[in-house]
Amino acid sequence: MGSPSAESLARVYERRPRHTRRIGPATLDLERAVRLLRSHAATVRLGRVDEPDRSWVYMLFLDEDGQSLIACTAVEQPKR
Repeated sequence: MGSPSAESLARVYERRPRHTRRIGPATLDLERAVRLLRSHAATVRLGRVDEPDRSWVYMLFLDEDGQSLIACTAVEQPKR
């Protein structure tokens, strides 16, 4: 599959604020993450961190070699 471009991820994630406002979960720094992805001109690696209680999921956007963080966003998960 390879690594996605930062621009393609920015396009995907820039639609999420409208969607999350409609369905309700809170997000952290989503708009900022999109701006940072747009300013990054290379491919990225994705990482994911789930809180132990599963209340939030964090998406990490790393540079191509996985050594530096480009951006991070989080979305609140529904209560079960």
